[in-house]
Amino acid sequence: MAHTESPTPKDPEEDEVSRGELIAYSLPDAGINISNNVMTGTLANPILVTTLGFAPSHVGLVMMVRSFWDAIADPILGYASDNFRSRYGRRKPLIFFGGILMAITLVLAWRFPTDKGEMAALVSFGIGLLIFSTAQSIVTVSYHALGMELSRSYHGRTRVQMAKSISSRLSSFIIPFIFPFCLLSIFGNALEGARWFTVILAVFLLIATTIAALKSRERTPAPSTRENFFKAIASTAKSKDFLRVAGIYAVLLFIIGAFGVFQYFLVIYYVFGGKVVEGASFNAMVDTWSNVLVIASLPVVNRLSRRFEKHNALRGAVMLMILGAFVQYFLFNPRYPALLFVGPLFQSLGISATFMILGALMADAVDADELNSGQRREGLFSATAGFMMKTMFAIAIGLSGFLIEGCGFIEKNGGAQAAGVFDNMRLVFVIKGFLLMLCLVFLHKYPLTQKRIAEIQAELKRRREVNQPLATEA
Repeated sequence: MAHTESPTPKDPEEDEVSRGELIAYSLPDAGINISNNVMTGTLANPILVTTLGFAPSHVGLVMMVRSFWDAIADPILGYASDNFRSRYGRRKPLIFFGGILMAITLVLAWRFPTDKGEMAALVSFGIGLLIFSTAQSIVTVSYHALGMELSRSYHGRTRVQMAKSISSRLSSFIIPFIFPFCLLSIFGNALEGARWFTVILAVFLLIATTIAALKSRERTPAPSTRENFFKAIASTAKSKDFLRVAGIYAVLLFIIGAFGVFQYFLVIYYVFGGKVVEGASFNAMVDTWSNVLVIASLPVVNRLSRRFEKHNALRGAVMLMILGAFVQYFLFNPRYPALLFVGPLFQSLGISATFMILGALMADAVDADELNSGQRREGLFSATAGFMMKTMFAIAIGLSGFLIEGCGFIEKNGGAQAAGVFDNMRLVFVIKGFLLMLCLVFLHKYPLTQKRIAEIQAELKRRREVNQPLATEA
């Protein structure tokens, strides 16, 4: 990394987003984060696999279909968000009305029958999941696009992403305790607990999306003409700057989808010998420690990105995750469960920094694309990145159940698995480390430095002043 002796000059537009607006904008990310976990690994897997006894591979296939559906819907909704027109703006009406749909469908998705067999239950849950995912995409595509346009400055964008990351991470304190909450005796069973929890979450989603829609300010006007959908998709897919950032997102989502559930199974069935409540509670403590580290580190990440520039700080975060993946193999030990608290020092710090910086880099890529095409495509960039990420996540989560079973794991055996099964499951973390190296390939000779972004924005400002959207090479 190149060391900068003099302090980075402050962006003249960096403080254009007030603290109140940042807080209002960041609120929905907490609800989105929790709802994602409720509908996938953190709650869906424990309820469907551990409580109801459904096959992990069948549950994985349902999640894979959901992710493919998201991947198809996102670009369409991103294009719609970019070209939507109303007196209230492009993004905010979609966030508001999408939030209402998201809250309603979140509650309904968990009202599936349990007395008609596994297939009927999974089909019902899967249909509800697809409807919820559509509503969620309406919100998230416009929400992330709005975040890209809240600030035009190089470091101001990192500030926006930091606020959103803090909101997401504060909500993550709740996530480890969702399943233990659902196991409380007052509910009778875990599924009924999940149904009550979704009602509480739905109310929060309604409040958060309403506040964000009312208090955030759109700063990019709708285009004067609508670009052809397929032309816009093709142009986005040709942007090398976009593909670098989206490629890193895709790698990370594949890793999370394929390997994320392994820690849950290893802690409960290996470290705690199949004791579900004890294992889930210990997982909650480790995740809480992880979130404390993440929130404490976000201001540090912000400073590092200022001092060494965003792409260099991102390289450091990826290398930390690679080291952590290899170390993680040794941390699952029934004799020393406390070793699990070491993992977040690498993984949580690395991945939180990565997602925070990637959001800011995507906003920079939108500027570079506008220089070349004359179009602002925050929604389409967010959605196309979502398409790539969710496609990879769909493949990965569909594989996850088969990977678990491929390691020899049999759920009904609990903690008494055959010899070598848990060793096989730990090996996936070594594979994870090698896959993370792909992120460093995408960052090789990264072109959108702070200096280059300043040049691009100066040219874009000149063009807006003379109303001359020329197309030249970035």
